[in-house]
Amino acid sequence: MLRQEEFDSGRNPYLLADHFETTSPLGNEPSADLFPKQLHSLLRLVESSLSISSMSSLDRRYTEPFQCALMNPFSHQKEKKEGNKEAVDAMLGRPYTEPCQCALMNPFSRQKEKKEGNKEAVDAMLVESMTQLSFKERQTVQEDLHGVSERISEDVNQMEIWLSQLDRHLNEIKNGRAYEIAEEMSPTYVSDRDFRVMFLRAQRYNPKAAAGQMIKFFDLKLKLFSKDKLVKDITLNDLDDDDKECLQNGSCQVLRRPDAARRPILFSIQGLRSYKNIKNEIRARFYIMMTIVESQEAQIRGAIILTYAVGQHKDKLNGDGYLDNVQLGLAIPLHGAGHHFCCSDYGDYILLYAAVSLFPAHVRARFTLHCGSHLECRYRLSAYGIPQDTLPLFFQSNEADLESHRRWCQERMRLETCGASSLPMEPQQNDVVFGGKISRNGGNLQLRSLAKRFSHSYDLASKVKRREVIESMIAEIHKSDGRFLQKCEQNGPWTEVPLEEVHKKVAMMFRNIRRPRAKRRSFAEAEAFE
Repeated sequence: MLRQEEFDSGRNPYLLADHFETTSPLGNEPSADLFPKQLHSLLRLVESSLSISSMSSLDRRYTEPFQCALMNPFSHQKEKKEGNKEAVDAMLGRPYTEPCQCALMNPFSRQKEKKEGNKEAVDAMLVESMTQLSFKERQTVQEDLHGVSERISEDVNQMEIWLSQLDRHLNEIKNGRAYEIAEEMSPTYVSDRDFRVMFLRAQRYNPKAAAGQMIKFFDLKLKLFSKDKLVKDITLNDLDDDDKECLQNGSCQVLRRPDAARRPILFSIQGLRSYKNIKNEIRARFYIMMTIVESQEAQIRGAIILTYAVGQHKDKLNGDGYLDNVQLGLAIPLHGAGHHFCCSDYGDYILLYAAVSLFPAHVRARFTLHCGSHLECRYRLSAYGIPQDTLPLFFQSNEADLESHRRWCQERMRLETCGASSLPMEPQQNDVVFGGKISRNGGNLQLRSLAKRFSHSYDLASKVKRREVIESMIAEIHKSDGRFLQKCEQNGPWTEVPLEEVHKKVAMMFRNIRRPRAKRRSFAEAEAFE
């Protein structure tokens, strides 16, 4: 029997711990210290707004000691608080007859019947995490979520200071950890500047947090892979057949098109999850996420994490392996600029809320939950800069379209087998080509048309507004699957132009448009004078 003191002290994880507090297949055991504060919030939420019927799989050892969830569930007496019966009657919409069927006995059961205002209550509690941030932090989070934040400009001198602080923090906490083993095996690998900068960018240039993440990264890498792979980049050859099966099933994939802010989208279709062992899934996702941070732009801008569990794509594994995926997300040096969870079952919405509440406030503030049909979720995502046609789902049936993911897997295999030079990048119809003799390519024509359309507003705009005009033009090209390409050498391969270079070239295009206009104006003035 649970003790009253345990409940009063906030040390008992209550029913949520029964869902989460199991030994992780990776060997980590979650601490009960993570749960109490968030659980009391969840208890108050369910007590005030939820009506969820009991689930057949509920562990009945909880039902006998508790006659009603709205009573103190840890009391040895069966006394009820003032108005409990009326509250239960109002929530269930029927006479109070079966105390053990009360909603709080099983806050994770799924229900088809929704009550007005329940979703708003959950959203309100989730938004509460935003209030714990400063005004500047809230503004940054909102801009990141909607894809309107400006690209971070890095100061080289400041970066050196952060790297020095990072090294100092690592020396303080590395004893006895996998990082120390890796340092002994290959000092050059762990001290590589680009490698360390990757963690600083992921933690928004917080040296202490970056040091903690590096420690977690090597700890996780040692558990997932053998010791000899601790100081090497993981490739497809390091995955076994079961890992590759998880990689190819499409449950986790990088979408072909980024969001409106040019950030990669890591898309997880819960209904496609399958594995022989949870380690197979985590190793496959480790590989996928590390391919994202190969791009410096992705390191700086971050990525969008989109989890989809709508309709037929609900998680058939009932959340198994959730904690292992959380540990993976906390260890990989990838900044989650925004986290979106889409579901159609309100029980999933409540369950995810309980899970998200375990994250710190600055991470929790970046979560957005969408509950509705396929069409409703698509529309809501589009408000955050994620176009509806970006999702790899057939529009009518909403079944998963894995063709793009299969091509991605094939390209990765060719890249790692033959090297980048074996993958020629040829201009396509919608690409913008700088240099060469293909200036009448479809993408070039579209870009010139956009430049003429915005030339007047660009001339009148301030420096900041001019950058926004150029950003909108670049976004238009990307929406049509266009790229910006150029040749580094006359007979060399085509390469993608860095974003900052594209800005300069488009600005030059506006200046070229302005010069003929100025000449015509001068000529007209001369004729008028004569």
